[in-house]
Amino acid sequence: REERVAKVKETINNVLATTRFKGSPILSVSAIVGGDGKAGVGENAANQDLDAHGSQAAAATAAATAADGAAVSGVQSLGLEDLVAHIERTTSLPDRGDVSNEPLYFAIDHCFPIRGQGKVMTGTVLSGSVEVGQTVEIPQLKEERKVKSMQMFRQPVQRAAKGDRVALCVSNLNDKLLERGVLTTPHSIPLTSAVVALVRKVKYFSLRCPSRSKVHITVGHSTTLGTVTLFGSPQLKEVAAKYAGKELPTLEFDDAAELEYDAELRGGGKPKGGPFLHWALIELDSPLICQDKSMIIGSRLDMDVDTKNCRIAFYGRVARQFAAPPTPAELQALKVFKWKQREAIVDRVADKSPAADGTVRNVVARNMFSKDADLQRFLGKTLETAAGERGRLESAFGKTGKFNAYFPDGARLGRGDKLFLRFKHLLFASQDTNKRILQEL
Repeated sequence: REERVAKVKETINNVLATTRFKGSPILSVSAIVGGDGKAGVGENAANQDLDAHGSQAAAATAAATAADGAAVSGVQSLGLEDLVAHIERTTSLPDRGDVSNEPLYFAIDHCFPIRGQGKVMTGTVLSGSVEVGQTVEIPQLKEERKVKSMQMFRQPVQRAAKGDRVALCVSNLNDKLLERGVLTTPHSIPLTSAVVALVRKVKYFSLRCPSRSKVHITVGHSTTLGTVTLFGSPQLKEVAAKYAGKELPTLEFDDAAELEYDAELRGGGKPKGGPFLHWALIELDSPLICQDKSMIIGSRLDMDVDTKNCRIAFYGRVARQFAAPPTPAELQALKVFKWKQREAIVDRVADKSPAADGTVRNVVARNMFSKDADLQRFLGKTLETAAGERGRLESAFGKTGKFNAYFPDGARLGRGDKLFLRFKHLLFASQDTNKRILQEL
């Protein structure tokens, strides 16, 4: 047995070696050595003892000791004491802080009726607290109910707080409309139509997940479709490296930051240019109940259920919420940009003669804009030569798409040489303004 246990431990360690669980302690445990089919417990043990001893008293003793988890007919356990000791040694109660001012957020995992009592909802208090007699809201049903009674592990209680598992009883609720969901302090958590979340790709997801694609979005027990726009991975490079293999950090989203558009969800380590984190704007097809800093999951549930590929594309943490679908003004506040580059060809040098060092300052260029194009939003933007010399776009030259360029420090240019205009194109900026073009050179 010891050799087989050691071999299994080695296999598990090898599997965990490339994950965040590398080096985790592994304990071998058996509640019933040989399995309950071999040992026989409970009613079967009682019957076996009755057959063996011909005594009802002996059977009752066997059943009682089985219920208490003691040895029955030579049943042995293995490693349970070590497991309990390790849990006690490595686990501590978290500091819940003051929950008196927190709104209630209770995750419901089951709902069922009890005749003559009402409807019971079991779950976990994730924030705030709840008391008997308190009015709570069921946001997905848009209904409010008063808590009649509460139990924890079959014991009546008057109050439960963050971290507690509890059963709540209310009246006049159709349990067929609710299996899973949440209870909240009334009007404390509005429905969410869109979020900005910090997300990380699941390493086992092998398909592409392009920006502007539809994925299934899950928050808590609720799932809907959402359109995902990814951005910010270059700006999150240092954070991604710091938290590689670790729990996702909780970051505040900075509206003022300029963040580069990402064409698709990226993953992988250094060999693939990673690690990566993304900001994601997720516009939901149907509103969801979403607590601040909630965890969020993006999946491709449209894939064949029998596929061997992982269907979970990414997971993340909500950093900003939109109660209603984002307005154009709210989207414009997100400074998401794509790098763009245009090229021009020097048509002629406008200086009467070059400077003593062979440089020129004024040239006319073409092929960057179409005929009759409005150059207004590009005026004053920086131009570069192939050698890195910098000038600016001064004015239009006629109505043929040509323009005048000026290089204050001079540039070595001649007919046919290339000029480059590199700029940031804001994704959500209004079409009828000049604010879609940014340059930081």
